[in-house]
Amino acid sequence: MQEKSYIQYLDEFSKKTGLTYTSSASETKHTLIAADKFTNTKYAVFDLSRQLPGLYLVFSDTHSPRSSYQFCGLFYKLKNCNNENKIVKRYRIDSLNMKKRIKTGNDFIDKEVNIFAENENLNDIRINSENIRQFLEVNKKLRSFHLATICNSLSSVPLLKGQNWLAFQTESRWVLEYEELKFLHEKGSKLLSSFIQ
Repeated sequence: MQEKSYIQYLDEFSKKTGLTYTSSASETKHTLIAADKFTNTKYAVFDLSRQLPGLYLVFSDTHSPRSSYQFCGLFYKLKNCNNENKIVKRYRIDSLNMKKRIKTGNDFIDKEVNIFAENENLNDIRINSENIRQFLEVNKKLRSFHLATICNSLSSVPLLKGQNWLAFQTESRWVLEYEELKFLHEKGSKLLSSFIQ
């Protein structure tokens, strides 16, 4: 039995949910830029704006001779972005992490998650005990996902490039199995909306 391609998984999700998507496979314009001529990017984007204006489900996989980078997740377009930050589930070993960790002053939040940021300004998103609890619940099923604000994205996905985003994403794999993808879509969307100011 042949293994399904990522397009087959996304087609299945699209048919079962009634959501449509665009992908790099459907792009007809191809340009070669000297610095990027050996870079290959595959992506797929589901527009979820009927559910929440400015919300997208994005998959991206970029390969070049020097590196590769993949991610998938939900992206909500922000009007303003003053500070890039990342919220991840906290583990014991994280006390060894030397990145700039922000403390909120809320014992529950500071014990359960790490918030890394360029500075202490977290005004772009709303952080409270309730949405952090929700984040931890969703993270039980979708391990390795994190929340991040991304200012002026450098992504090679045309929709994301140059824009500001609140993302619930993973950089370790694509979520393709129907049940897990449905969970990401339903629970992840509610989670993201709880962080929007």
